[in-house]
Amino acid sequence: DSRKQCEEQSQSSHREESTLRNALALLIHAQAKTKASAVLASANAKATSQRLDTLGKAAQDIAEVVRASTASLQEHGRDRHTIVAALRKARRVLADGTSIGLAGDSLFASLLEELDKQQKLEHDFLEAEASLRSGFSSYAAHYTELLTEQRSFFERAAKSLESYLSEVHSEKSTEEESLAAAKSLAQEGAEACEGLLNAQNEEHARRDSLLKTLQKVEEDLSKVAK
Repeated sequence: DSRKQCEEQSQSSHREESTLRNALALLIHAQAKTKASAVLASANAKATSQRLDTLGKAAQDIAEVVRASTASLQEHGRDRHTIVAALRKARRVLADGTSIGLAGDSLFASLLEELDKQQKLEHDFLEAEASLRSGFSSYAAHYTELLTEQRSFFERAAKSLESYLSEVHSEKSTEEESLAAAKSLAQEGAEACEGLLNAQNEEHARRDSLLKTLQKVEEDLSKVAK
């Protein structure tokens, strides 16, 4: 009957509205998660770029330190060669066997020995510096490659997530419109059912009233006939 049909229609409308609400809730959750992921990816891309800049600055700083130390060592080397030549010449001049000459020769020999030690230390340092420079160059190259790839990944991820976020936003708007339409249709259906049931109730009431009237007339006619 009409009442049963209205109840079934109302239940169907509630089920549809519940389905749309669940879908909308999932989209809202996906939108929040996607937005957070896009923000995180963008932040990582920016941080990676900063690390690349820091690495480049470190390479420049090390190159400057190496340049300065090399220039200083070259200057010291020239001065050392001058001092060595002067000391050797002085030893030849003082090589006369006198006590002064012997004392001077001993002093100059000690100085020459110290200068030789400095030269060896300088040689070891230059070898260590060359090894450090080579090692850092390899480290910087590999780290730069890694950071560049990471930055590229985070930039691609951020772009993809932002694109997906736009799709989710569009789908969310569609679901919101569908939910609003479903609510409107459910309201219209409920009002239509209510109007139909009210009309039926009124019709039943009129029939009952008419039936009672006819019964009374019949009763009255029966009395007259007697």
